[in-house]
Amino acid sequence: MIDNFYLGPVPAEEDCAQVGDPDYNMKATREMNAYIGQLQREFSDYADYGLFRIKWQNHDFGRYGDVVFVFDDETEGALDYAIKVENNTPMNWDDMALLYLKDGAE
Repeated sequence: MIDNFYLGPVPAEEDCAQVGDPDYNMKATREMNAYIGQLQREFSDYADYGLFRIKWQNHDFGRYGDVVFVFDDETEGALDYAIKVENNTPMNWDDMALLYLKDGAE
């Protein structure tokens, strides 16, 4: 069965776009794409078990995005890998993500 582990929109110790901000969708999408790129670099064998993607949800205060690891729990090793990802997500941006975010700010 297909399952999702929610990983947050950005690394845990980083600020992120806030629901309700005028450019929230654009800023959040850019941040989540940077986060997905960083996760793909950090967990380079992810494609053997699942994929990282953006998932949008509705909330009382508006629509918000989150990065998820999507996997099939019937694939051997996928659940263990998803747990590994969830337990080892980065706390801060890496240099490549910071460069990506900086280039988008200009």
